Amino acid sequence: MRLIMAFALCLASSVALGQESPFLLRGLEHLQHGRYDEARESFDEVELDTETTPEERILLVVGRCRSFVEQGEWDKAISIARAGVEKHRESSRLWALLAECQFETGKSTEAARSVKQALDLDSQQPNAVLIYAHLLTEAGRYDEAVDQYRWFVRHYNRTQPDDADTLVTIGEGAAQYARWKGVSDVFKFLVNTLCADARKASPDSWQAYVLSGDLLMEKYNRKQAVPEYHAALAINPNCAAAHVGLGQIELTENRLQAADEFADAAIEANAHYIPALLLKADIALISDDHAAARPFIERALEVNPNNQHALARLAVCQLRDVGIPEDDELQAVFVHLDDPKAWNGVQDEDFGKTLSRLLELNPKPGLFLADVGNFLDSGRKFDAAKLFYQAAIETMPQLSGPKTALGLLYMRTGELDKAEEILDAAFDADRFHVRVSNMRKLLEVLNTYVLIESPHFVIHCDPSERALGQEMSAYLESIYDELATTYEYEPPTRTHFEIYSDAKDQNAHAWFSTRMSGLPWIQTIGASTGMIVALASPEKTQEKYNWARVLKHEFVHILTLQKTGFAMPHWYTEALAVTSEGDQIPEAWYDLLIQRVASGDTYNLATLNQGFQRPKSRDDWTMAYCQSRFYAKYFTDEFGRDALTRLTRAYASGMTTEEAIPSIFGVNVEDVEEGYAKFLTETA
Repeated sequence: MRLIMAFALCLASSVALGQESPFLLRGLEHLQHGRYDEARESFDEVELDTETTPEERILLVVGRCRSFVEQGEWDKAISIARAGVEKHRESSRLWALLAECQFETGKSTEAARSVKQALDLDSQQPNAVLIYAHLLTEAGRYDEAVDQYRWFVRHYNRTQPDDADTLVTIGEGAAQYARWKGVSDVFKFLVNTLCADARKASPDSWQAYVLSGDLLMEKYNRKQAVPEYHAALAINPNCAAAHVGLGQIELTENRLQAADEFADAAIEANAHYIPALLLKADIALISDDHAAARPFIERALEVNPNNQHALARLAVCQLRDVGIPEDDELQAVFVHLDDPKAWNGVQDEDFGKTLSRLLELNPKPGLFLADVGNFLDSGRKFDAAKLFYQAAIETMPQLSGPKTALGLLYMRTGELDKAEEILDAAFDADRFHVRVSNMRKLLEVLNTYVLIESPHFVIHCDPSERALGQEMSAYLESIYDELATTYEYEPPTRTHFEIYSDAKDQNAHAWFSTRMSGLPWIQTIGASTGMIVALASPEKTQEKYNWARVLKHEFVHILTLQKTGFAMPHWYTEALAVTSEGDQIPEAWYDLLIQRVASGDTYNLATLNQGFQRPKSRDDWTMAYCQSRFYAKYFTDEFGRDALTRLTRAYASGMTTEEAIPSIFGVNVEDVEEGYAKFLTETA
């Protein structure tokens, strides 16, 4: 959870200050605009004023504390808050401030004591109630926590507050209640009314913009979320939360380079901001660079060693190091979460130790389990991801995220009946989730399609394109034996190909894009999850394409990814798929190759995946395909006609590229790179 730290600091809603407090006013203004050094200088001037009121002194503590919080200097912030409660022991606001600082740094026991002090002084102090609810959540006491989150809805209805800070705090608490109880209308109210009222009360409330941006992003309404974050940055250019929000949007769009730039901007503003550090880790994990992710995870855990999201990413790295336990081993873990001794040895592995330690703090760590499931899912470890999602749902049924994720996973694996049931339930709980809504609409379209079944394939197509579907089915059967022999693999079940046509005022490409991403646009016309294939009908796209070539390309992905358990790198499955299309290489690839080789702007084995995952331009993406194809050709020319078969077997055995090349080719990676560079120069 990301706390926005709205502690009575927006000028228009703060305590009434007289003309005798210009330095305090100036300091608070600097603070809201991210000028933290200037804010502290103004606060220092206030310290010299012997005529400030007690309320102004309290506000001074809050402002000074938050100036350090916003830069991640938690030790200084806690020291200031602690000194503040020593001087103002009757201030519930300061006790709540101290509790939040302690909570954010993993000091839950201390935070519980501080929040009790705050609530004993004022049971209606919104910040204190929010921290108390979060503490209950982190302890796995969800029924008690939801009662506290419900308090914010009731408090708003009862008191009708009109100051920005209280409204933002209420928004955070009420949003959590709405998530857990599936009250979709609350989200609409928070974005359209509460956040708008907060901005009206205090135009410099970047916190209100961040809150509305977060809520919109959560529902995959990125178009409206982006301007909210930019509005926050217009007020406070050093708002780490807004930079992270924009970065997360870029990440979900798979624009990793842009996401990385936003993460860097957030870290520049606050080097200890956990969401920014985890965004950096996520970018590395998605790029399958666990070594690069580790330092950011460790930095996050230095701030808060109990943060479930950071611990989940640590667990993902640990699973990557030693391998994911077998399904029966994971099931034993999840059935016996309360008894690590029954985990069949998993408790002795690093992953088991991480989970066991977390369970001592929270016996129902649904957030942790859901996050691990998400990363296994994105890494196409579908069976393990299902088990983690199911465990998250079992331990924390209040979470809608793992239910939605499991439904979308079933879509990726072609288990449409299971997907439909879960997504219907997810939609009933949250009618504003764009991806869920889109997938349900897609299932409605898919249910109108005819099925063309053959021994190895099932083609789904619009009834008007039955003849095309039959041609595709016949073609796929004609190449099946050859490809299965070449790649030494046959799928255990028939492979489904879904051919999308125009429907319901949406074109074929939009439906295909929705199928693959949940959103109505991606740049290709065909794609595979490794389990199913989807493509836009060649009769409905603006530019016609060779559908036989696309079908073959995508079926090669099915064979190679399933054979290796999704363990081969992205560039290699593309190398095999493009190679399967034949020897003819597009003329545009040669033109680009000549240009890139001349400028020295080429990839190597260590960076080639970035061309697919983090392209800075369309040429980068094209170059990644081009170089992948030429790596395959180089391997075949240099190491024999069976070189690709041997390399595929190596990946299937669990080897990395660095392990496979010397093992099967008898040369080190450096020698391969030297030879390949020479090969590219000669080819260009």
